[in-house]
Amino acid sequence: MAEKKNSLFAQANSFAMLHGLYFGLLGIVSVALMRLSLQYPLAGMLAYGVVLASPFVAVWLTRRFRDAVMVPAAGFSFARAYIHSLLMGFYSGIIVALAVGVYLMWFDHGVTFDAYEAMLSSPEVVAQMKISGMDKQVALATGGKTLVQVIDEMREVPPADYAASIIYMNLFAAPVVSLIVAAFCRKSPQPGY
Repeated sequence: MAEKKNSLFAQANSFAMLHGLYFGLLGIVSVALMRLSLQYPLAGMLAYGVVLASPFVAVWLTRRFRDAVMVPAAGFSFARAYIHSLLMGFYSGIIVALAVGVYLMWFDHGVTFDAYEAMLSSPEVVAQMKISGMDKQVALATGGKTLVQVIDEMREVPPADYAASIIYMNLFAAPVVSLIVAAFCRKSPQPGY
């Protein structure tokens, strides 16, 4: 019995690795679009679209796993769908974290923070922040600092810390999202097969 459980886990794990790669590439596209949104606002809308589509992609990938391995007489359990989705989320988080860390460490050279600072320093954004009172809220939240000072502090954060924060967020989000994905992907046994 333990051997069957191990083989079921190994099977879910191997599919999750491949699907995690696909899902991780989708995450990298989302991060790249968010980076581009600092200069091209339309890219931000596309990035949010990718983020909103990600649960549907997770369901689609988990259903592909289900369709490949399910025996109709046995069905496809909630637990099996959950394990696949959870592992897929963890693998994709590692891929995105590695991509962000490598990009910030060797390719960015501060360009992202320069673009962020330029966007927040533009006259339109400064005026909008004053009208909405956001500049005062930022000062209260940061001990009197301006957004430019906050960005300067962000420049000092090592790339590994940004990568680690992606993994930490993933550790909290993946179990919850996997519950939803598993609920949509489980399938009861079909008698008569």
